[in-house]
Amino acid sequence: KRFKVFILNSLIMCASAFVLQLIKLIFNIYVSNKIGKESLGVFQLIMTTYLFGITLAASGVNIATTRVVSEELAFNNFQSAKKAMKKCIIISLILGIAASSLFCLFADFIVKYCFHSKVSNIIVYLIAIALPIISFSASVSGYFTAVRRVYKPVIANFLEQIAKIIVTVFLLKIYLPTGN
Repeated sequence: KRFKVFILNSLIMCASAFVLQLIKLIFNIYVSNKIGKESLGVFQLIMTTYLFGITLAASGVNIATTRVVSEELAFNNFQSAKKAMKKCIIISLILGIAASSLFCLFADFIVKYCFHSKVSNIIVYLIAIALPIISFSASVSGYFTAVRRVYKPVIANFLEQIAKIIVTVFLLKIYLPTGN
């Protein structure tokens, strides 16, 4: 039974990763057709910086949480697993807040040297707001992987992608005609 659950969870994760990448590809084509070449370049710079922030905030959090919680569950230490999860959440929030603080402290530098002063500091502050949330989310995702409920993070990833697409399309409709 455990092997079947493992195989099923692996298939769910692989299939969802493939579908999400396909959705991202189609969405990036849509955005690039809407905003033009120069804006696309700035957008790519912003996304690269955003991904760097995610790496700072959440790198390894998911795997560490999965390992620590699954080790406790393997020995049927449910109370210890709960404590381990709390510690993982605290550590993930500390990492997220630290990465967020770095982005806020170096916002002027990032805008000047990474974005070539093409956008305002507000973009960096918005990225900074997202980092603790992403780090927390990575910890929770690791927990669900440890307890063999991978469908929950998969559903969350799809909802996140749908929300991202809806918000982006909405904002493009508002700001693109104004040239802002």
